[in-house]
Amino acid sequence: MDHVARAVKTLLQHKLLVSLFLTFLHLFLILPINQAIFFDIPGDDSKKAITSLILRAGFAVLLFGLIYSVLKFAEGIVAGGLLYRRWLLAGGVYLLVNVVVLAFIWPGYWVWDEYFLLNGVRDGTLPVWQGLFTGIFYVFCLYLIPTGGGVVIVQVLIASAVVGYVIAQTAGLLKRSWLAGLLLIPLVSAPVLLYNFYPLRLTVYSYLELLVLFRLILIAKGNARTTNRYVEFMALSAAIMLLAVWRSEGVYYLILLPILFIAFKMFRIKGEKLLALGATVVSLAIVLGGYGLNKSATDPRYEVTATLNPLSVMLQQPLKGDKLEDSLAAIDRVIDLEVVKEMPSAYEIPSFFAGALRPDFEANLGGYNRAFLQVVMDNPGAFVSARVDTFIAANALTDRFPQIFGARAYLTEPTPRVLEVRDKFDKNNYFSNALSPEVRDSTIQALLMVDDDGKPSIGAKVTWTVIPVGILLLVALGVGIARKKWIAAGLVTLVGARLVLIFLTAPALYFMYYLPVFLSGWMLLAYYSVVVLDRNFGWVHKTTQPVRRLVVSRRTQSADAHHAHVSVSTAGAESGPR
Repeated sequence: MDHVARAVKTLLQHKLLVSLFLTFLHLFLILPINQAIFFDIPGDDSKKAITSLILRAGFAVLLFGLIYSVLKFAEGIVAGGLLYRRWLLAGGVYLLVNVVVLAFIWPGYWVWDEYFLLNGVRDGTLPVWQGLFTGIFYVFCLYLIPTGGGVVIVQVLIASAVVGYVIAQTAGLLKRSWLAGLLLIPLVSAPVLLYNFYPLRLTVYSYLELLVLFRLILIAKGNARTTNRYVEFMALSAAIMLLAVWRSEGVYYLILLPILFIAFKMFRIKGEKLLALGATVVSLAIVLGGYGLNKSATDPRYEVTATLNPLSVMLQQPLKGDKLEDSLAAIDRVIDLEVVKEMPSAYEIPSFFAGALRPDFEANLGGYNRAFLQVVMDNPGAFVSARVDTFIAANALTDRFPQIFGARAYLTEPTPRVLEVRDKFDKNNYFSNALSPEVRDSTIQALLMVDDDGKPSIGAKVTWTVIPVGILLLVALGVGIARKKWIAAGLVTLVGARLVLIFLTAPALYFMYYLPVFLSGWMLLAYYSVVVLDRNFGWVHKTTQPVRRLVVSRRTQSADAHHAHVSVSTAGAESGPR
């Protein structure tokens, strides 16, 4: 054992070299095998070959950082660091919960778009319908585990790592560290658990947002334990870039960059101005490069989807406005208004899939957006009414299926098209077949809280909804402002702003759009609740003491009465005939 301990200590003392060695080992030995297992990139396609080379280079950098971080984490565990041990415990508990659920629904909660995304990256294409970074995420996951279920496994590991970090850091801020365990409560809710296994961008995106928010809390409290302010500024810049461009409604997160620039005192440390300049330039390059890359690869059709839903409903009533005729003409140059009007829906965008988009729509998008905005400004009541219909449905307050229509395949007999897509997935992905289709379907139905027809139960109406957390965030904002808790108010605003933007722009009734608000909102509320509870624990203990005394007293009386009854019964038995 001593030899093993010394060997581990030696490895950890040379984290840099070990990380480089393991990175090269994976790149030149394991990765070629993984690529042969999953990918089928045409050898005569130079563009895809170059893309693959660039992706492997980016993966190498990320893998090196990941291995180095894991070794640093292991070093902290071996050294007995309390933060690391708490992190391991909390993350391990959450990982165990997820592994148990995943065993029931393996290979995860696959619905529709993700099947085609997986097929796209297989031949070297980076599909952009769900965002460029979603395709890159898929490729990197498959470089590690070359099967569709591997994407879900990596996603679960990310979620568990973030949860472990958040709970461990929260425990370090409390006098009674065990209270941090209460943060697990929102994390085991049905929506969070199910979406942990849903391999589209909003799951990883939601945990990234949660990580950034809690890191901001630590920075504000002076508990960030930053070893290198410049490295952290660059890392946070990359995270904020992803939050801003991976989902377009997160663009307001860019406001954090100048705030962090000031918080880290980038140019106020003497003798380090060159480092500060380098970190600033790199951070700007990351943000601008990420934005430009995502913008160049964004499918222009996606921009129209945010408007079709409310517009189709608004067209069912007389609209007003001095420039209405001109506005509708500009809109009609992008989409066929007759098709949109004939297919109204507050829940989906059927006209989009029925060919409402005109062939030359892209050339007229600028005028389209201005015209749509003009119609909304002239008819705010009609717009808000249409948005409310979508919002209500998304929050399980109607008989409509509140999550994703494709999930009906888990509730009823799948259609031939769904069966075809699933069969292709099963054939092309090793070890990704359901362990038991019946158990998988019943578990997913239980988490969705719907009947066989997809109708939400009472449980779904109070669980699969963002309305309670939205109301509580508004209350928290008011309390934060009243008590001049500006950091708390700012963080609540960051989360609440997304709720407003999704309400205004959601193209359909899918609950997944609200997942970041649901996850980060409940976690922020849980964090501030345990902070208040920890601060006032003595008062709570003193207030509940009479109740606890009453309970103990009643238990004592009950025990005495039982003892007396047993004594009488025993005495009677002893005096009876033998």
